[in-house]
Amino acid sequence: MSRIKYYSNYDMTSGYNLNCSIEKIGNITENITDINDILEYFNILKFFNEELINILDNNIIDKCNSAKKKINSIIGKFCKNITESNIEDYLTKIERLYIEDFFEIFDKYKIYTRIGNEMIDNILSNYKYYLHYILHNKVLVNKYDEILKKHLIIEYSSAELFLDEYEIEHLGNHKKIFFPNALTKEDIEQIMINYINYEFANLNYLRIIVNLQSTSSIYISDKTRLLAKKRVEKDEDKLFDNNSGIEMETIVKFQKNLKQTSILNFNVQKWEAIYNVDWIEENINDYSTLLNNFIYLFEYVDKQMRWELVSKYSYMGIFERTLFMRSRRDYPISASFSRLNQLADLQMIGYIIELEKLDVRLENIIEWFFKEYLSKEFGINNYNIIMPSSNSNYLEKCRTILPEIDSCLKQFNYFVEDGKIDSELLQMSSTHLFFKDVKSLLKNKYVYPVGDEFQLISYYLFSDQCMLAYVESKKSKYKNFYELIIKENIKKDEIVKYEQNSLNKLIDDNYIFVDKDGYIRINNKVQTQLLYDITLNDVISYWKLDDVQRKEIDNMVLKGLLKFDSSLFSKPEQDYLNYYLNKSEFINSLDLRNMYSHGTQPFGNESIHHSNYIKFLKILVLIIIKINDELCINDEINY
Repeated sequence: MSRIKYYSNYDMTSGYNLNCSIEKIGNITENITDINDILEYFNILKFFNEELINILDNNIIDKCNSAKKKINSIIGKFCKNITESNIEDYLTKIERLYIEDFFEIFDKYKIYTRIGNEMIDNILSNYKYYLHYILHNKVLVNKYDEILKKHLIIEYSSAELFLDEYEIEHLGNHKKIFFPNALTKEDIEQIMINYINYEFANLNYLRIIVNLQSTSSIYISDKTRLLAKKRVEKDEDKLFDNNSGIEMETIVKFQKNLKQTSILNFNVQKWEAIYNVDWIEENINDYSTLLNNFIYLFEYVDKQMRWELVSKYSYMGIFERTLFMRSRRDYPISASFSRLNQLADLQMIGYIIELEKLDVRLENIIEWFFKEYLSKEFGINNYNIIMPSSNSNYLEKCRTILPEIDSCLKQFNYFVEDGKIDSELLQMSSTHLFFKDVKSLLKNKYVYPVGDEFQLISYYLFSDQCMLAYVESKKSKYKNFYELIIKENIKKDEIVKYEQNSLNKLIDDNYIFVDKDGYIRINNKVQTQLLYDITLNDVISYWKLDDVQRKEIDNMVLKGLLKFDSSLFSKPEQDYLNYYLNKSEFINSLDLRNMYSHGTQPFGNESIHHSNYIKFLKILVLIIIKINDELCINDEINY
């Protein structure tokens, strides 16, 4: 017979286990001798929380509340009999799923007042896996401080506990881990070193250590990170020694005599993009068109001029979101992010080759944009940028282009502030410019989600993890509730009982309604489509919307669901730039700007510098698209 086990109110088994709990309290046994029966009752208590039982009939609620008092008394009476003389006997009988619950009652019912340090030392010596269960309880950690310190130092896998608590991003429920105050920063670094040298160290945790930065919680030196880096390289060589894995191809071609400007063939394992050389040749003297190719041909941006190359949570598969390990201070790199940027880099490489065949350098086009186009189209004079010469090697090109990226953004800031660019003022500036501080000419340029209410509504309507989307007759045909109700006729009573509260909230807040035939419908389609857009893309460009859409945005801002902000780059775009260029935000950053500025780049490898230079050109093109779009919008709304 399966036991009742509580995980969370939102676990898929919660509805079934709540019903089992209600059945169980119909015949409560007081004279219990089996520790597992006690722990099952403890889990039943967890199910009888207000959120879960609130949807039940009043007589059932009264029955649950009455049972809670009786069960608490039964557990308390049982726990008084647990002493040093019998605790190990009880531990050997506990079913695996209840070990964590045992140490919860060990804390809650004060069993620890009868168990000394020597006994805990003995238990941890015999049952090492109990260590992390004890660490979930602050009172126990304070009580057994020195004993826990000892076992953390000698146990190889202790490093994983520190990384889980302070570094790893947890998308589901994560129970807090407490550590002994007796541990010093030297102890913690030694724990990391022990783990790096541990034969069975997990490669994912080792990768986290490589990028780890010292904090008040974890100290780690450069030598230790280098030790981890070498271990990772060694393990990766072993892992891929037999060419294991799935082959993925990304191919970019430029061909003549195509009937259209591009042919795109994308499937899971092979991405192939073919572009028409004739189109490029026909427009080789039109620099505006050559730059627009990054928008309309290579699709670096979407229709709102949002950068398509940024990382998006919505692009991640369920396994990437839940199973792949990453630091909470990591830039979220997914398979789609890596592939899109690989495609963009290959597009850039191929495009440069085709342009140079026609005696045109992309660097010259970039200089033309700043020096000539901005002056002619928008009256912005003295915008200066100097691109690397064709004779430079790629290391020299990288070192030359980086200051120009900063310079072009500082000049744009001066234009926003003063309406002109003062070259002498630019020469006086030596301050470092953060991407978030690059200003905008536009008021309320970007719209962002804000607050718990948005997160909740977004989860109910658009999450592939919300059970509102599951209807027995449709199974898992639709990925979210929004898709289900716009494509099917679904009645309110078809939604599972334990999700009725969620459904009622959507109705009460006017996101959905039940029509005269009893079917669930979207109340405001424009509003819901905007909410879906911002859920998928993390940001909306306000001035790219029509009047009706902007009015809906204004209403949602007043409700506190959304907020305005203005800067040249949206927050996802700022994060993208920070990932590539510095470690100000993300510990897994490529840190390319600092690498070349501080002379820590790899020497003697021209292919790496070529690859990085392509990335710098890609960034500059994205900046050009953003500046041009900003100026066009500003002209349009002030016309």
